[in-house]
Amino acid sequence: MIILSSITVDINKLNKIKWQDIGDSPTTKYYTDWNQYEKILKNQSEATFKIPEGKFDYIVGKCGNTNRTYEPKLIMPEESKIAGYHFYYLKEINEITLDSGIYKISFCNSESESWVSQHLIINIKEGADVSLILYDERKSPGSTAVEINAHRKSKSNVALLLNPDIKYPTVYLIRKALYDSSSMNSLTFSTPTSMNRIEEKAVLFENSILKHNSLSFSYKNTRVDNIIDTIQVGKNSDSDISGLGFAFDSSLSSVRGTAVITYDAKKSKSKFLVEALILGDAAKAYTMPMMKIETGDVISATHRSAQYRVSDDVLFYLQSRGLSNDEIISLLVYEKSINMANHLENIKDVSQQYIRDKLEKILNINKK
Repeated sequence: MIILSSITVDINKLNKIKWQDIGDSPTTKYYTDWNQYEKILKNQSEATFKIPEGKFDYIVGKCGNTNRTYEPKLIMPEESKIAGYHFYYLKEINEITLDSGIYKISFCNSESESWVSQHLIINIKEGADVSLILYDERKSPGSTAVEINAHRKSKSNVALLLNPDIKYPTVYLIRKALYDSSSMNSLTFSTPTSMNRIEEKAVLFENSILKHNSLSFSYKNTRVDNIIDTIQVGKNSDSDISGLGFAFDSSLSSVRGTAVITYDAKKSKSKFLVEALILGDAAKAYTMPMMKIETGDVISATHRSAQYRVSDDVLFYLQSRGLSNDEIISLLVYEKSINMANHLENIKDVSQQYIRDKLEKILNINKK
């Protein structure tokens, strides 16, 4: 049994809990390959933490300069089995509070063959205008939790740029709370791992506005399961959510989630779009946006999904203009990916350049 302040995790009880009770689809029972986590969690050893290259305002973790706290705010171990394991192996929770400004933040680079949990709480002060880029380039399996509390009347641009080592299974637990009259433009971008589960949940209070895009990739035999949930609990709230996945080779990409407008969130708006582009003959992709509207007094609520391959007609047309198949795929992937960061205002250029750099490596790998 491990105790982190008031949080208690009983490993014996946790081991008996099922990963999930209901399958995801008839063809692929589980979009998340839970077996990969089971294998890693059975073998534990020490981890090392290295300072990331570059200049950062904050470095999070054992090698860093952030404050430690003992109370999570937006996620608890009883949420799920994976959340329970996250807290069971968690050594510390880090917390930073941000006033107006532009911030560059990174986790320590963890190196291990066993599970490593890391956890950061970000508090954006009331009325602050904050832009932040958070990097994670872990070289270990495990979980990363990020909680963002955007307090009243704050304005923020947030980019989470995730580049974990491809050979390890990983979990990202991303939680956001947008309090009254706050607004946020956000992006989550992740390169693939053997199994990468990305859970994103946002709660919107009265008059809050969220524009969020999530971009993920899978290639070779990797898998990604990107789950994007929003819960609007305050009136006049506005959520605009887009998820985009690319599946190369024989990989699997899932982009899904649920947008909820509660009874009290009257006069609210919700838009939820998910899309997956299949770029490998043996690749698989699944999209499933769902909506739950608990009041009839809404401004609008729309959702759409698409999963597709590049059509032969499009390929033929562009090839007739002198483009090779690789060039066509590159142009398509670059354009769609870069556009996912267009809403990030003063951190747009940095985020887009980071995406370009990672796309160059991904596309070069898939040309070989």
